[in-house]
Amino acid sequence: MKNILAIILLLTTLTGFGQQTWKEFKTEDGIKVVTSVTEFHDNSKDIHQEFITVKVINTLLVPVDFFYTIETTYNGLTSTYNSDKDNHIYLSPGEDSIADSIFVRFLPNVEGRVLSETVLNNFDITITNN
Repeated sequence: MKNILAIILLLTTLTGFGQQTWKEFKTEDGIKVVTSVTEFHDNSKDIHQEFITVKVINTLLVPVDFFYTIETTYNGLTSTYNSDKDNHIYLSPGEDSIADSIFVRFLPNVEGRVLSETVLNNFDITITNN
């Protein structure tokens, strides 16, 4: 539950501060996936973290259902990323949506869990007839 609250707070914080820098991660069948590295700071609790935010953009002129799986590797151990989301996004033509925020590491770079690789798998797109 704390992680869910942190992600909600992170996304709320990101909305309030200027432009993020997005980097193209993958484009396939009219769906563009971009990522942005962001930091979350809660000085009152001495929590300082880095996240990768994943955004999905429908560049098509038709609505799509986008299904995905994210795999992460922390300190050499790969696993499917467990999220509070259902790994499905419906996108209208030209619409974009935040798919997920993935924990990278604690800041400053303290010992512990550090993300070394993120892979977007099962990139499945269904064009809807709405």
